[in-house]
Amino acid sequence: MTTVAETAPTTTGAALFTASRAELAAALTTVGMAVSPRPAVPVLAGVLLESDGTDLMVRGYDFETAVSVRLEGAAVAPGRLLVNHAELSKLLKALVKGLSKREADRARVRVRADDAASATVEVAGTTVPLELLPLEDYPDLPSEPPLLARADRTHLAGECQRVLRACGSDDTLPMLAGVKLDPGPDGLTLATTDRYRIAVGHVGAHVEAERIPAEGVLAPGRLVGRVLAKLDADQVRIGHAAEGLTEVVSLAAGAVTVVMRTIPAEFPAYSRFLPHSAAATVVADRAALLAQITRAAAVLEAKGHRANPVMLTVADAAVTAAPQLAEGTDRVRTPALEADVTGIDEPLCVGLAPRFVVDALESFTGRTVTLHLQAPTKPVLLTDTPEGISDPTAFRHLLMPVRLS
Repeated sequence: MTTVAETAPTTTGAALFTASRAELAAALTTVGMAVSPRPAVPVLAGVLLESDGTDLMVRGYDFETAVSVRLEGAAVAPGRLLVNHAELSKLLKALVKGLSKREADRARVRVRADDAASATVEVAGTTVPLELLPLEDYPDLPSEPPLLARADRTHLAGECQRVLRACGSDDTLPMLAGVKLDPGPDGLTLATTDRYRIAVGHVGAHVEAERIPAEGVLAPGRLVGRVLAKLDADQVRIGHAAEGLTEVVSLAAGAVTVVMRTIPAEFPAYSRFLPHSAAATVVADRAALLAQITRAAAVLEAKGHRANPVMLTVADAAVTAAPQLAEGTDRVRTPALEADVTGIDEPLCVGLAPRFVVDALESFTGRTVTLHLQAPTKPVLLTDTPEGISDPTAFRHLLMPVRLS
């Protein structure tokens, strides 16, 4: 077994902080969400190490997002250093080469400030110099805005991941890359869309009623998902502030605080697309339906027809999913899945994009799923139960149909 000898520091500068390598590496990874690898301004490649003599704050900022991680009790002396984020992250890996993972994680990291222009990092008895960036050029970080709501982290993160399946990524339509947060008296509604589908979820939350913004909040969707995955406290504080042309939203829990600019665009009025009643409902086994649609999608892929839809046919207390081929579709046979069907007098066939319907079915967790149908050319709404169509707190996923040739 490899052993690490604790040697005396090889530098004479004052220690700024000391922390376990694993703890500091995790903080740098989290802060990395706000550090560009190729920034337009060189100092934005840095990570700010700020000590008050007790706790260490590890911070990153790219003018759009500010991330702060607090390492409690890590500080030795007050001070501030701006070091290259990539260099420090790589050194934390390089200086524990040859150690077991357990030894590497437990190794102590000491950062010393030799003077205003130089610093060193020491890990496992080895000390190397750190590149410093000019502190005076680093922008002021935004502070956490006033509290808007508190929510359970697990529930919020889970619901966010469900709705993010419908989040867009078209750079020409930035509003579609956002997750709309609509606070209300009974909680927080989350919505995303990419024009071809809409996902809407709800999270119970304590909302500061007097601070509810009239138009809700449009936050960067993918970033919100990444941030929630980094939070580890039970409760998430959601903050919001709008001053002049600057509007920010924050997510904070435990040691991590993230402040991000909202998307300056108008989100589609998604609620007007969600039906409150349906001509027909189909309650089917979710896993069986997902498996059949996945096979149909695989057939389309194998035949080179990946742009073609899956045909969902409802008739006689059953539902089937089959690929629409360029030719020979009438010779395709798929097993009928038993379903509880209401409102259908004659067969109804709807075309759906395979990837979108798979995403939708995977976002549900129950044994069954309910499909609310109107007509072959009308959107299909998926909910957990038949009552979900009229329940504003239910998770809903709307799919636009694909016209069948």
